[in-house]
Amino acid sequence: MVRLICILTTTILLLSIQLLGAQEKNSPIDTRKYPTIPINTNFWNYWDHYWATWLDNHPKYEMIEVTTYDNPANPEYKLVRVFLSEKSGRKLQYYYLNDSIAMKRSRANSFYRDIVYKKKGKKGKPQGLYIKFRDKDDEIIEWTVNFDESAALKRHKKGLTPSIHSVGYILLYHLRTKTVSTTKDKVLFNGKDYAYKEEKGKKSWYNKDVYSAVKVYGKNVFTVSDKSLSSNWNRHFKKQGNVYVSEKLGRQNFIRFEVDNNDQIKTYKHSSFDHTLTFTFNPPLPNYATAKNGQIVDFSVSFDEHQNVTKGKIRVMSKGEDKLIFQWIHDYPEWSKWRPFKSFFKFTDKGYELTTYE
Repeated sequence: MVRLICILTTTILLLSIQLLGAQEKNSPIDTRKYPTIPINTNFWNYWDHYWATWLDNHPKYEMIEVTTYDNPANPEYKLVRVFLSEKSGRKLQYYYLNDSIAMKRSRANSFYRDIVYKKKGKKGKPQGLYIKFRDKDDEIIEWTVNFDESAALKRHKKGLTPSIHSVGYILLYHLRTKTVSTTKDKVLFNGKDYAYKEEKGKKSWYNKDVYSAVKVYGKNVFTVSDKSLSSNWNRHFKKQGNVYVSEKLGRQNFIRFEVDNNDQIKTYKHSSFDHTLTFTFNPPLPNYATAKNGQIVDFSVSFDEHQNVTKGKIRVMSKGEDKLIFQWIHDYPEWSKWRPFKSFFKFTDKGYELTTYE
């Protein structure tokens, strides 16, 4: 009898261990049924104002640009972002911001600076500009843009501005809605003017109502649990029903994405100051558990009511034992067709590593 009880006890223990093993194997980590975020975005903002001047005669830079935001909720706070673009080599861009928090989360070649910023012009009319700051090479830059009284804004019809700088580092989504140009400009580097001066050459311009966001390439590590996702970019998402919502990433800045019942991503939204960059996937973007080699997903990108500024397809390029590769191919606009990229997922016991690259 004692021997029989021992045998029964051993059998129960073995069954319990097997059941526990089965439960562990069916956990979200082991089955990889959790959503896989395929991109890293920085949505700077909707910008109230944007100016640009060509610097063809400068030895290093081809353009200087600035975007500014006048926060209606806090008239004392104005976000100013000046950037200089290289004309050769890797065509890198260097950013100068008057907000140290925004600078730290930019993940670009960014520098915090005190920036003198003034604009002038009647409401609804082109705005003149004065900027003064010191760049990374300790040069004092003074920049002015002015307009005739008869100048008027018109609708910008060319869609997204081509993303030609920092290739391999970022993909820029830059949408201008209203525009006007001028030749009344100066850009002084330590007192020497480099603004392009030929009468029929490249003009400076001013834009009202502008959107600017970037898709950042590189490596990101995600840790996954039943109710959350966290990345080494300090982005922490908590699940609320079928929606994952990030903690605040900056002033009024956060990400949320919606999933279906199979934890496949339907929409990805990055919001800033009540404006939103949206990626829409149709059908929903598969995770590891649902992905099939050769599967195709349509995607589109929008800013607020400006729908489908970019469209294309995502192909499940490869699915292996511990990896998954998506290939993104752009259909529109025309310039984006030569900027395909990949999302490479490597799965671990704790979640996954995402590497995005061109």
